[in-house]
Amino acid sequence: MSTSECITKRQAYMKESCSSFLVPIRTRIFHRSLSLLGFIYEIPCPIKNNNRYLVLFDNFTASYHLHSEIHLCLCQDFRRHISNIDYKDLQLYYQHAFQNLNLSIQSNYTIDDIIRVRKFGAQYHNVRIIDIDCSLIKICFFE
Repeated sequence: MSTSECITKRQAYMKESCSSFLVPIRTRIFHRSLSLLGFIYEIPCPIKNNNRYLVLFDNFTASYHLHSEIHLCLCQDFRRHISNIDYKDLQLYYQHAFQNLNLSIQSNYTIDDIIRVRKFGAQYHNVRIIDIDCSLIKICFFE
């Protein structure tokens, strides 16, 4: 098979990773039970996130997961993974998220706070915070 016939978007993932190894930020992962691909955004910390990884998934969601729930992609070239994503909005989402990684600040939000968020484009809406899990907040739109 010549190199032009290779399928570059097919990836190999490790069945199990060593639990004593900390998976670095920007690592491409596969969550088997959810059947989702994503990237590590936060590494485990007992104070910051209850020893869980924060994963940004390709369906624009984010959630915390234990080390045992994720499988590592054998290829860890972040730029290659980004360029292999067909959906341009998803490419921009990841690029923006990881460029601004060090800009994240600790918020003092509490449950039932009302805040304004951008929903689509330039439209802003009022929302109520209904749950907080470390760096993530769950919101409810007033509609």
